[in-house]
Parts: sequence; structure tokens; C-alpha cells
Amino acid sequence: MPIFEVRDKAAINKNLGFNALPEGFTAVPITTFNNNDILDDASYDGCDYINEVDDARWYDDSTHSDYEYICDDIRQPVQDALQLSDHDAAIADLHLMYDYCDTIRSLRFEGVDMEWTFTEKTWLECLETQSVMLTRWFTGDTRALLNSRILRKPLHVMQRKVDNLLGRNAEITDNDGNEPEGFFGVKEDELKLQIYSGHDDQIDNHLYWLNPTNYELLFVPFASQITYELKYDDTCVAFAARDESCFTVGVRYNGQELAFSGCNQGVDEYGCSYNDFVAYIDSIWYSGVDSDDLNAACFQEYTPSVAALFLQ
Repeated sequence: MPIFEVRDKAAINKNLGFNALPEGFTAVPITTFNNNDILDDASYDGCDYINEVDDARWYDDSTHSDYEYICDDIRQPVQDALQLSDHDAAIADLHLMYDYCDTIRSLRFEGVDMEWTFTEKTWLECLETQSVMLTRWFTGDTRALLNSRILRKPLHVMQRKVDNLLGRNAEITDNDGNEPEGFFGVKEDELKLQIYSGHDDQIDNHLYWLNPTNYELLFVPFASQITYELKYDDTCVAFAARDESCFTVGVRYNGQELAFSGCNQGVDEYGCSYNDFVAYIDSIWYSGVDSDDLNAACFQEYTPSVAALFLQ
């Protein structure tokens, strides 16, 4: 398939703070299908426990009741922008306002003219309905399970690369003398880049789970990206310490370097030393039922509350 030129590319690149759209084009599209597979770590559609908990919470008004005040603040500008009837505007709760604000964001992104009576404050509140709905949709338990599953394969490959560079890994071969394929259907030692594609709910809850000390999550812009980068000092690896102190893991969100509690800078200008990064991730890792098997954790029994049963 051909690459596609993106409208408003200059503004997108400017807002994201780095060249998210090289030369103004998207990457070559890759067609994938969501098959609700337990082995698909980027999606949680194959994880019954997360789905059951989140489905119950989404329709439980108590999940978002602390933020219903936003509806009154943004009701009039939302009505003006979308030309809603008085009735439709009056009955809009936070669920509907979330949908309406998402629609307004999309229309603005496409350059569609609309009546604009938002102030800076009310527009920010409209944007924040996204994070309010998506963050509170998850519990601490389901959020940790979601993100531990997302990171388990990349962290495995990172550790393997660290061990290889430090000369720790014995050669692993099959009966024919070939290195077996890893998680990704390729030889893990050959991996240079892993890309997961998700939605705003994954981005939102991943940032909330990471809890960086230098970033406050308000909303997730279009085309947002979280990147993890393993780097090392080749001189340190070859001649000096020859241990994990030679390695750094940097995490960026839309180009901004993220900092974490207890993470000391490693060998690069940003990020955590490898040991600090591993320790920090371990401290927020999923620790619930079947924590030693993140697939089995997805099939644990969930007992909904009486309110959730009624709502379903």
C-alpha cells in the first residue's frame, strides 16, 4: 500500500514536539486484525478479567461521580459547537460529554468550522473528560495487569540484550543447531525495534501507571507515542565495569523525557540507570492473583458488586 500524506502535518509535528510525521507522511500502513488472543499483549480484549472489571465500572455512575461537575461547566459550549438541541444538551452526563468532546476534537483536527464559545478553562475541561473516563475505568489491579502484559516481552528482550553484551548468555540452539525463534517469531538477538499499536486508553493508563514525576496527565493528544530505549556505553561494556551500570533505559512521551522516583540518571543524558529502571518497574508490576503467570491472571474469577450486576 502507498504511504499517505497527512493533513495539518506541520501543526501535528509542532504539537508533538518532534518529527512524528517524517516528511509529512505516515509510515506504510500495516493491516492487523483484533482476534481477542490472550497472547496479544497490546490489546486487552483477550484478557477476560480486565474486560469484566472494566465493563462493570464503565456503566457504574459511581466510577466517575466525582467529576460530574464538569458537565455543567462545558454544557453550553458543547451545545454550541455541535448544535445540540436543548433537550440533548440538558440530559448529557459525563459519558455523553466524553463522546461529544471526542467528536469536537476530531472535527477540529480535520479543520471543520464550528461555533466556538469555549474559554481556555472549559476547553481544557472538555479535553480532560477523556482522561477522567479512561483512567477511572480501570482499577489499580487491572491497570497493573494491562501494563505488565504490555511490557513483559520488551523487558525480556532488553534483559537478553544486556546479558548478551556482557557475555552472560550461553548460545541457545535447537536440535538442528539453529537459534530458536523468540516471542516475536524472529531471533530475539536480532531485534532492534518493537512497535505496539494501541488506543488512547492504553496510552492514558500506561502513563498513569508509570506515574512520572515530571509530567501531569491531562489528556492524550492524537498520534501520541511512548518510547522505551535501551542504550549502553560501549567503552564501559568492553573495558570498564562490564555490568548493568553500563546501561540506561530512557522513556519518552511525545518527545518529553520522563523521570521516575528513585531513578538515577544512567550513562546517557536522560533516563534511568538500568538497575534503577528494573527496580522501579518491579515496584509497580502486577502483584495480584496469578502474578507469576500473566495469562492465567486474565482468567481469574471476577465477582461483580451488586450495583454492577444491576447495571448489567
